[in-house]
Amino acid sequence: MPKDTSKGIGPDEYLKFYPGTIKRVPAQEQAEILNDPTRLKKWQQDFLSGRATQKRARAEDYISWSLPIPREIMDMILGDEALGVREHLILAATCPELRRLYHSNDIWSVIMNCRTLPINGSPIAPGSVGTFKVHGAQPSPRLQRLATAPQKKKANGAFFKPLEEQYSLHNIARREFFRHRIPRDKVRQLYPLVTDEHLSRMQYYEAFTGGYSSDRRAAGYLESAVEWMSFRIASGLA
Repeated sequence: MPKDTSKGIGPDEYLKFYPGTIKRVPAQEQAEILNDPTRLKKWQQDFLSGRATQKRARAEDYISWSLPIPREIMDMILGDEALGVREHLILAATCPELRRLYHSNDIWSVIMNCRTLPINGSPIAPGSVGTFKVHGAQPSPRLQRLATAPQKKKANGAFFKPLEEQYSLHNIARREFFRHRIPRDKVRQLYPLVTDEHLSRMQYYEAFTGGYSSDRRAAGYLESAVEWMSFRIASGLA
């Protein structure tokens, strides 16, 4: 027998918000619903069926900001040109507050065109279509206001679907991150601090030669991961 999830939930709780949303119900409308038993019962059923969606909406509420740092300071951190595509991908997967800042194809387009990935030892911006034409990080007013820019308020929806399922350019950024690989001899040439012992802790990818040409990959280590390891070694963290 299915569990009665309505037990313990009264009108004072399920009349606060419209079912499945975080939009509050005016007091006058709440009173009207309370005086209409048929409508009240239907409202309670809708509330229970939309409860999961409402929880996601609350988690993604653009007003909430639980991080112990002002948004203006976060703007300065996220806008730093030292952060590359790799770092923004990591930040976008960190927590709801940061992930919400990256919910836009426009933002990922800017990241792909103004921030870089390591390609054969050089910082190169992949471009929104993977063109790899821009060398070095470029100034971007849009990335200077990631935390304080107005956020699109959504009342419901599958907020916690993987970003790449919702924003194609985020998926392209992820693909480009995993695309470029370098063999052991090139690791020694470009990143001399990274030893065989360090490489033993990293994943070695076999070559993929099937499918479309855009899907093919050379064998080797992810250069983004190798560069990151080199940074850690130089800082005494590895």
